[in-house]
Amino acid sequence: MRDQGTILVPDSPAERSPVTCRICGSGSVRNFLAREMMYGLREPFEYLECQACGCVQIAAYPDDIARHYPDSYHCGTASRTAATATLGEWLKDMVKSWLLRIPALRAAWLRAPSTRAWLARNPLLAHYLDRLDNSEARILDVGCGEGLCLQHLRAIGYRNAEGVDPFIEKNLMYRGRRLVTKAKLSDMTGSYDCISFHHSLEHMPDQAGVLRTARELLAPGGILIIRIPVAGGAAWRTYRENWVQLDPPRHYYLHTEGSFRLLADQCGLAVRSIIYDSDGLQFWGSELYVRDIPLRDPRSPSQGSQDIFSAAELVEFNRRAAVLNAANDGDQIVAVLAARA
Repeated sequence: MRDQGTILVPDSPAERSPVTCRICGSGSVRNFLAREMMYGLREPFEYLECQACGCVQIAAYPDDIARHYPDSYHCGTASRTAATATLGEWLKDMVKSWLLRIPALRAAWLRAPSTRAWLARNPLLAHYLDRLDNSEARILDVGCGEGLCLQHLRAIGYRNAEGVDPFIEKNLMYRGRRLVTKAKLSDMTGSYDCISFHHSLEHMPDQAGVLRTARELLAPGGILIIRIPVAGGAAWRTYRENWVQLDPPRHYYLHTEGSFRLLADQCGLAVRSIIYDSDGLQFWGSELYVRDIPLRDPRSPSQGSQDIFSAAELVEFNRRAAVLNAANDGDQIVAVLAARA
């Protein structure tokens, strides 16, 4: 293969497999190699960048993808809260659950300074509070791991919040009720007022199939909340194969906003809103990779270290991210979709 800047291409047409973009069908794609750098394996994987819709996608799905998800992958994100509760805790939960069903009491509780401070530390919950007024709403979080977000949703009154994840060891219970089902989305039945994907869709090979299944599971008036990294922004243009959000080989698809809108339309979904919500990781994580330093290196900010970047530099990275978000040029989005009439 020969090097064209950051793009590695085969030496001759015979070396190149005939490929097309899996999203828009265009045969105009550029091949490049990116390394696994979260753990520093430095194993190269081929990706394709569609010249039509911009979607970046892995060239071939690995047969051994499980080895790239060690137990430490979810460290710091999965809940370790005990599934059981004392009688006192159970009674407290029951009373709180019943009180939060009363709209006036729930509204007052959400306005309380202590609640607002807690919500500020858990900004993900705002995506639900801003869109689901009914505390009885059925919520399904897809690819949720051990369900920390779901525990928080139940804590703010969404008692019908549950999750689905085929890769957990077994069904997970929380305070006497099922929290997460070990299953695929296609195994689920019933209907949901909200189905969410928080940085899980990019790990799924059948993008259209997953979204069509989600659409079928939506109740009338239901919504999808989808958070994904997106290519095409300033970080992608700057760092290319060293862009931290590529995360080879775990991320199969890095949509652009355009390719994501195209996919949604193909699946009978209308995009209601898209908000950019990226942060400073796009800069400091990518800068680590440029320096050949893994994301989980002890010197990395992900490990709480300031060996490489000072506190002031990290603050500046977040400031730059906010500016890019305002210009719709960041590297993550929150999209709200609904079934197209």
